[in-house]
Amino acid sequence: MVSLADKLHNSRSLLADCQKCGDVIWTNFSAGREKTLWFYQSLVQVYQQTGSDWMTQEIERVVNQLCQENPA
Repeated sequence: MVSLADKLHNSRSLLADCQKCGDVIWTNFSAGREKTLWFYQSLVQVYQQTGSDWMTQEIERVVNQLCQENPA
């Protein structure tokens, strides 16, 4: 649960930064946009396998929004 809370916070921060700064934000990630989004999508799948609660649903929503607003 601590890991999920941390990744939820990180994904929310990333979404806010993307909305504020645009594509330049991806230069902060050595993996780049595509691999970073893949990482978060993979985390969502793992969290869904462990059960669904409000945090799992929220990280799924945030990651989906990240992917929609930042297509590869």
